[in-house]
Amino acid sequence: HTDVWRIQVFDRDCMLLESGIAMTMDVYVPTAGTGVVKCFHFPIGCGECLDACTTCDAAVGSKTGVSVAAVADVPGYYTVTVDQPGHYACTVELECPEPTPSGLVEELLGTGTRPGDTREPVCPSGYVSQADFVCVEGEFRLRLQDGTLSDTEPACIP
Repeated sequence: HTDVWRIQVFDRDCMLLESGIAMTMDVYVPTAGTGVVKCFHFPIGCGECLDACTTCDAAVGSKTGVSVAAVADVPGYYTVTVDQPGHYACTVELECPEPTPSGLVEELLGTGTRPGDTREPVCPSGYVSQADFVCVEGEFRLRLQDGTLSDTEPACIP
């Protein structure tokens, strides 16, 4: 489940402030477990369906990540930094299942299955690794040298 909240700040003349606001909010995400909580801002003009807002037109803008930090000693609570009006939503990026080597990859070095954890492929003689695998959105994906993610590029190249 994801809750969405709308933040609007008005001045004394009841005019909507478009910038210059700064506040923190505590949100409760009891199902986060060992996943990583990520929060996003969506401009008000993105419309009702926030899923479609990943590519709003330039006049409106698009979703952006916002600062979020776990509250010390209070499990399940996170502090979110809010700095502009709009819609805010938080979600949990899940851990990845343990990866298994495939194709030319003989072994994957590294440990961890949390978002952002990486595994280095070990390639057979005559091949070199062109990238590492990174845990993103619940699956290990190949992260190329330019930082892009790929599901089709080979990890080992001649």
